Amino acid sequence: NDTGGVLDTWDFTKVTTDINFTLDPSGTKADVVTSVGTVTDSVSEVTKLLAVDQLLGGRGSDTFDVFNVGSNNLTLNGQGGSDTYILNAPLTSAGGMVTLNDTGNLWDRDAMIVKGTASSDTITVTDQSIVFGTLPSTSTVNFGTGGGIETMEVLGFGGNDIINVEATPKTMSVSVDGGSG
Repeated sequence: NDTGGVLDTWDFTKVTTDINFTLDPSGTKADVVTSVGTVTDSVSEVTKLLAVDQLLGGRGSDTFDVFNVGSNNLTLNGQGGSDTYILNAPLTSAGGMVTLNDTGNLWDRDAMIVKGTASSDTITVTDQSIVFGTLPSTSTVNFGTGGGIETMEVLGFGGNDIINVEATPKTMSVSVDGGSG
C-alpha cells in the first residue's frame, strides 16, 4: 500500500503448524502465535503490518482474527489447511478493505465468521463481498466468487441490526444469526 510499486507481503508459507494472527482493535499490537510461541510486535511494527498488502499463512489450519486494517487494502491467504477468517465490525475506521483469497487445497474447509458489534449494525452480504455500515462510512470484505471459502457465518450480536443477504456464492454455505437485538 505504499507508493513503491512493490507488493508488500508478510509470508509464513514455510510454517507447518497452525498460526493465530490477531490484529488488535486498539491498533497497538499484532500477535502471531505458533506452536513455538507468540510474537507480539510493537506499535511501529503494527504500522508496518497495516501497510502490508498481503498476509500469507502457513501450511496448518490458521486463524486470522481481524479488528482493524487502517486505511490500507489487505489480502489474506491462509493457503494450506482449513483456515478461519474472523472479521470484526467495523474492521476499519479509515476506508481500508480486506480481500480473502484462500488458495489452499480443495479438500480444506475454510470458514469466514463475520461479527457485528453490540450496537445496531448494517451488514450487507452479496455473492462477492460483505459491507459493514452504510455510506459514507463502510468497511468492505471482498471474496470474489468464493475466495476459496466454503462456509460463512454472519453474527449480528446486540442492537437492532439490519442484515441484508442480497446473494450468496454457489460454492459457500451461509448462516445468519441476528443476535439479541
